[in-house]
Amino acid sequence: MVIAEIPDDDVMAVDETKTFDLSSVEGESNLRLRLNEKEVNLEEIEELVAYPKIKRVRFLDLDSNEFGDAGVAVLAESASLSQLRSLSLAKNKLTDRALTALGKSQHLSVLNNLYLQHNSFTVEGFRAIAESETMSKLKVLYLKANKLGSEGAKVLAESTTLCNLSELYLQGAWIGQEGLEALCQSSILKKIRILNLSYNGLDDRATKTLCGLDTEMAILDLYGNKISQNSAETIRAAGIVQKLLYD
Repeated sequence: MVIAEIPDDDVMAVDETKTFDLSSVEGESNLRLRLNEKEVNLEEIEELVAYPKIKRVRFLDLDSNEFGDAGVAVLAESASLSQLRSLSLAKNKLTDRALTALGKSQHLSVLNNLYLQHNSFTVEGFRAIAESETMSKLKVLYLKANKLGSEGAKVLAESTTLCNLSELYLQGAWIGQEGLEALCQSSILKKIRILNLSYNGLDDRATKTLCGLDTEMAILDLYGNKISQNSAETIRAAGIVQKLLYD
């Protein structure tokens, strides 16, 4: 793959009008590079991180490509991405090896947003992220449609590094009541403003667990669970959330 100047290349076009709503700080770049569904392979990932202007990119979207776990390892080991703020790796058929590479990275220490939805991780992969000092500045963690389960939720709950999360997306992760209890008893939800628990096999037992939280969230999504209207009203009345979404 021949890489042209970022602003002029069709494949590597950076749309500055679609960056996250962040202001430049002392001239800092906020460029976003979108390479979703471009059939990007391992060799092209290697070319990408070698491209000098990649250092200016702060938001990197690589959803639905073909570079696999090996490509993630290249990203994790690249010093050119040391100022990256957001990384999206959704729908890449990734396994625990990818999460291990991210967790061990020496260069992604200022990463704020990590999108990992629709991959093939297990508890061990989640542990690599939950125990990683590199991931300590994460504010947004998006794990939709990964098989987290109750054990994976417990791994997140035991994390001492993911203490700065403000948004946690676990829709379709099937954490169940046991996983919910683990999360609610941990410090990981201390700063959470948005918590998505839709489609997690929860029922009215979740009411007491959630009402015991010592926090006030902006949004709590319980859609797709078996939460009754009475339970939902009890959760709303507890004052832990400004906006509650449920069936």
